Formats: sequence, C-alpha cells, structure tokens
Amino acid sequence: MKIITFGCRLNAFESSLMEGLSYPENAIIFNTCAVTAEAERQCRQEIRKIHALYPNAPLIVVGCAAQLNPKMYAALPGVISVLGNREKLCPPKAQEKIQVGSLSGGVAVPEFLPKTGHLRSFLQIQQGCDNACTFCVTRLVRGKNTGLPIEKVLEQVKTLVHLGAQEITLTGVNTASYPFGFVPLIQQILDLGLVKRLRFGSLDPALLTEDFVRLMAHPTLMPHLHFSLQAGCDSVLKRMGRRHKVDGVQKLFNALRTVRPDITFGADIIAGFPEETQKEFDKTYQFIGDNFITHLHVFPYSVRPGTPAEKREQVPIPTRKARAKKLRLLGEELFQTLCDRFVGTTQEVLIENGQEGYTPHYIKTALSHPTSNGITPVVITGKEAHGLVGHL
Repeated sequence: MKIITFGCRLNAFESSLMEGLSYPENAIIFNTCAVTAEAERQCRQEIRKIHALYPNAPLIVVGCAAQLNPKMYAALPGVISVLGNREKLCPPKAQEKIQVGSLSGGVAVPEFLPKTGHLRSFLQIQQGCDNACTFCVTRLVRGKNTGLPIEKVLEQVKTLVHLGAQEITLTGVNTASYPFGFVPLIQQILDLGLVKRLRFGSLDPALLTEDFVRLMAHPTLMPHLHFSLQAGCDSVLKRMGRRHKVDGVQKLFNALRTVRPDITFGADIIAGFPEETQKEFDKTYQFIGDNFITHLHVFPYSVRPGTPAEKREQVPIPTRKARAKKLRLLGEELFQTLCDRFVGTTQEVLIENGQEGYTPHYIKTALSHPTSNGITPVVITGKEAHGLVGHL
C-alpha cells in the first residue's frame, strides 16, 4: 500500500493513521485536497500519471476532493473506490465504489494514533468548522466543529511522548475552535510536564483570547505562530466573511510581542480576492511588511463552486497571480531578514534525520556534519535560500 498526500498537515496526519488500516496491500491511495481549483487539478493529474505508470494497480481516492466531487473521481481510469473524509479512516467496502456520506453530524476526531512514533509528532484535537467564510468549502468537505475530549487528548500526549516525541503540534481544521476549551487544553498539557516543545496548527486570530496570550510566555510553547489571516484590509476581510479586523490583529500581535519579544509570525494570505482593488491589496502588502510576518503561505484566489464569493466580480487571473508573486517575494525578503538575525547565535534545533531540523522559530536548519537526533544546541554560521546552516 502506498499513500500519496496532498494539501494540509491535517491530511498528512490522517494519512499516517491510514497506514495502519486494512486497505488492499497493492493499492495506491490518494488523500486529496480541495482548498483550491489548482489543488484539485494536481490531484487529478497525479491520479492519471500513476495510472499510466501502473495500469494494473487499484487506485483509491479519498479525502476532501473526493468528498466534494465523488463522481468525477470515480470516473477516472484505474479508480476502484472513492471515500469521503469520514469513510477514509475505515477499510473500504469492495462492493461500493463510492462511499461518501453526509457530514451533517460532523466527523469524529479519531481516538487512535499512528503506529510509529516521531520526534516531531502531530496530534489532531479538532475537526470541521462552523465559520461561514465566503470563499471556503471546508464546511462541505469537513463538516461541523467537533473535538477530541480533553482526557483523550492528554492520553494521546502521554502516548506520543512514550513513543519518543520531543515536539507535538496540536492540529485541526480550525485548531483554536477546539470545542472543549483551547486554552484549558493547552494548560492541562503543560501541567503534565512531559512535552519539551508544543506548537499549534494555523490559528484563527478572532479566537485568541488574553488568556492565550498570557500562556505564550511559557517556555514549552514555541515562539512561532501561524495565522489564518487571509488579508490585511478590513473591506476585503468583510467580503471574505472573516470575523477579525486589522486593528484586532494588530493588537494581538502587539500583546504577543509584549509577553514573548522574540516571537515570529506566519500567515495564510489570499491574493486577488473578488473585487479587490489595488489600494486594498496595497494595504495587505503594507500590513505584512509592517508586522514582519516572515512565514507566508500565499494563494491566488481560486473560485470554489457554490460559495458566495463565486458570485462576486472576479479579479482577472493574471492580476491575481501577479499580486500573489509580489507577496511571495515580500515574504522571501522578510524571511531572509529574519534568518540574518540568527547568524552568529546558538539555537536549540530539533534534529530529525541526523543532519537537519527546526529551530524554535520554525526555521529549517542544516548541519555541516551529522549528529544524533534530538534537541541540540547549534551554532548558526550562515543561511541559505530555505533556512539556516550551522555546526555543533
């Protein structure tokens, strides 16, 4: 069995869970993404490519794109089964080619973990989303907000540490919307005293409270946060159906830097949202630069069928791409400036494969000579395109 994963970290985590399930041994599984039209195109392209290379291999398509367009994927050559997001964590039933059920009741967060441990482990605490962003199909493909009870999360944390995890990332579709209390969960994990490093998946800034900000002073929490920001302009955020405003995000950033002066930020940004003017785009560009957001995930706006944004006046595709390119170049410049700050310092790097790992600020770091895995002090001697370089 081989699994090809597209999209987000949650998909990657769920693929690791699927490795322990009883799928056909000779199957090739595609865990798909539907966040953009381009993501779906890449999924279909890869399915066709793999079928051409291995015409006798049974292909199984699962996940978000399968949930959204099951008949389309069932019609692709070589595909024997199409499973939705609920069904993909269950063995496929051979007699039913399409198994994509309604998500009206939400999808339960799995109560089991991957069979193998990792130094950097992901832990899904939440599933689905109750927001109504005008550009997004998440509610259609992931269902409503559900969560793993706190006591179950704590059990899984203990298991992951026992399996060797030195860093755990709490992840989900909308991680901070964890329905049993995001801050109380973090506090109880910290109270265990077992985890050396704790991180979070992409966070909705509208959900982060003063209590969360105070917790960020704790040394176990890594000084890097990634936000589902999408824009730095209030009029665009309003059309997106986002629940935060620029001033609120600015106050959040200022508060976080007060309790953790060295903290760094990343953000998801959509370029060329419907009706976005040059002036609105410039506000987003300025906000990113002014706030030194160094880890950018930039996407040109992609029309998602059935969403309210589909009905608005569309920005020309070349303009979307040009704006996305400009933002990416800004992000690369800011990231390189951040890397410059660490040259000549010593950073605690979590080495995973003997020769590279990540700093607390989530900067990939390569070593000049191999060493043992684990958290290791590294003298940073320089930088490269995608991160830092150093030696013990």
